[in-house]
Order: sequence, then C-alpha cells, then structure tokens
Amino acid sequence: MKKYLSLIVLLYTNTIFSQAPGGVTGFAAWLKAGDERSYSLEARQGVSNFTDAPTGLMNYNGALQLDGRRDNLFFPILAGKLSQATVIVVYMDDEPGKKRLVWQLRGKFGAIQLSTQNVVNDFDSLSFDFEQSQSPVINTYIKSWKTRGAESDNEQGLVLAPVENGDMVFKGKLAEYILYDRVLKLAEQRKIESSLAIKYGISLKKNYVNSAGKTTWNYEDYKSSSSNILGIGRDDAAALYQKQSMSGDPKLPMTISSGSLALNNYRNQATISDQDFIVIGDDNGKLELNEIAEGLLHRRWLTQVSGNTAYLLSTELSINVKGILIPQGNPKGKYFLAIDRNADGNFSNGSTEYIEGTISKDNIVTFKNIHWDKDRSGADRFTLAYRVV
Repeated sequence: MKKYLSLIVLLYTNTIFSQAPGGVTGFAAWLKAGDERSYSLEARQGVSNFTDAPTGLMNYNGALQLDGRRDNLFFPILAGKLSQATVIVVYMDDEPGKKRLVWQLRGKFGAIQLSTQNVVNDFDSLSFDFEQSQSPVINTYIKSWKTRGAESDNEQGLVLAPVENGDMVFKGKLAEYILYDRVLKLAEQRKIESSLAIKYGISLKKNYVNSAGKTTWNYEDYKSSSSNILGIGRDDAAALYQKQSMSGDPKLPMTISSGSLALNNYRNQATISDQDFIVIGDDNGKLELNEIAEGLLHRRWLTQVSGNTAYLLSTELSINVKGILIPQGNPKGKYFLAIDRNADGNFSNGSTEYIEGTISKDNIVTFKNIHWDKDRSGADRFTLAYRVV
C-alpha cells in the first residue's frame, strides 16, 4: 500500500526555476530534502513541500529515510509519454549485496524502475556490478526508446521503495531524485554529478566542475591524490551550499567545515561566497608515522582551492586519529597539521606551516582557523605530524 506524504502545494504553473541540479535547467522533476524535517518536489506541474517526511542525514544534509518496513512512498509526477530520460539518484544502501527496489517511475509510457543491482523498463533490463558498500552513491540512468502505440493506464508518479514480484523493500537513505525528459550531454551530466558529489561526500573518478563548467577538482592531473574526496563550497545556480563535509574513509574519518562544525549543514552559521570551493583528496597512503621524517604520517592530502575569495575562509579540520599506528614505545605527543604551501610534497623546506591541534577523549584532533592557499597558487598539500611533548 502506498503512503502519500502530507504536502503543501506552493505553485501550479509551468514553472521556470532559478536554480537547477548542477545549474542544468529544464528538469522535469527534482525531489530533494529541505531542512531537517521537510522534503520538496519541484516539477513542471508545480512545487510541493512535504512536511512529514522521515529524514536522516547524509554528509550533514537531509535525506529521506526508508526503513525497509514502511509502505512505499508516492510522489505525483506527470511523466506522460516519455521517449527519453536521464535519471540521476543519490542513495545509500543499508543492506549492500541484497537486491532491493529503490525507485519506480510510472507514466503513460509505461514504467522504469531501479534496484540496487539492475534497472528495468518495459523494453529491456540492464544489470550493473559495482562495489557494494554502505557509502552514498550517485546512480545515473540515461535511455531513449521508441514510444509504443497504446498508452499505459499506470497511475503517474514516482514510487520510492516499491514492492514488485516479491522483491524486498529498500532500506537506506535517498537524498535526491532528478529527472530530465531528454538525454543529457556529457558536460551537463558532469555538472550535476559534481555538485551532488560535493554535497553528499562522494568520490568520483573524473574532474569536478561548477555550474559554469570551471574545474573545482582536477582529477585528471592529480589521480594519485583523488581518494576520499570531500569539500565545501557554494554554487547558487546549482542550489549547492555545502558548509561542512566528511570523508568516506572509515579508517581515518575527516571533517572540514567553514567556521565551527555544527550538528548539520543547515545549522552551520558560516558564510561562503558564490563559486568559492575548497576540495580535499588523499593518496590513500599508509596510516603509519614516518619516524625518519619528523613523525610525519605516510598519508598525504591535496587541497585545491577555487573562487575569488575562498582563500579568505577560516576553516576547521577534525580527524579521528584512532586508526593511526604510533611506533611502539613512543611517549605521548601532540598532533600538528603540516601544510606545504608550495604544494610540491616537500615538508622539509621553509614553506611548511605547522598548526597545533587539540585532541579529545574520543581521539578526535581538531585544527582551527585554517586558511588555505595563502599564496593564491590554487593548491596546498598537508599531512599530520606527531611530536613528543
């Protein structure tokens, strides 16, 4: 049985929205979280706010919580007789490895549905194989097909966590559902995926770009430093305003925030200027201290900074150091953030700045008032240093 969420209809017009996913206009539907307890659906038939949505958090942003037991959720979308579609979805699977239906779109054209293992429409099926984990993923589906003569009598709309042919209800979080009734160009797809990756803390193996197409993370030039990407930034055209973000590495959790870290992104009171970005990736190095190099951690990070005023942002960096291997017999010491302002990876020259951190009882080291890219070169490299007291 479907559950219809309580909604407030704000507008019923052929709406032209000032903001769009990745700044790519012309979307047919965009379902996303608002604040901590609301959800909104922007579609061509109008804008609807859902006030009783069961929400959780994904990288400090709201996400619809689907518990695997709740009746599937129905959202009104007039899909009509689609002959082309681009669907981009962000979700996190709480039960990786099991086949679960995530969404189903119904219209006069028939139906399209995505599970955690395949995508199916009325004409064919496509299975996919990727590493199953409990981390957020971006799933992009692009398809065109011939319209059939007879129209389907399906009830038009989007169903989340549908139950079909005995498949189990999806358990996890769904952050955004984006539908275009056309095949997006590669450049458009990249803008949307880049914006979602920053917002939900997802690492992509490609360049990140803003809504203007300018690079905010250069993967092609820095592939070796592109693990566990996280970032903060603002892009008004893309409705992106990420003030704090966490890495996806469970062995060394890291968080960056503009100003002080808050309970979630909405409560962070810091301000970031439009088109300013600070993005961080690492080389996936060992979590061991190099005794020869003054107690520096083997793992190294790269920070890429873009925008006119991003270098002025005061940021806070928190790292859970529980997983770092301290040499046996080494007395207690202090952690420092070692920043190589030349970004050449040489921490032994005069360009290295050291910032002392404070450690909590639960092994979280916090470094405050960090300004990146002081020399306006566009990049810094950093690592952790451990020094005996």
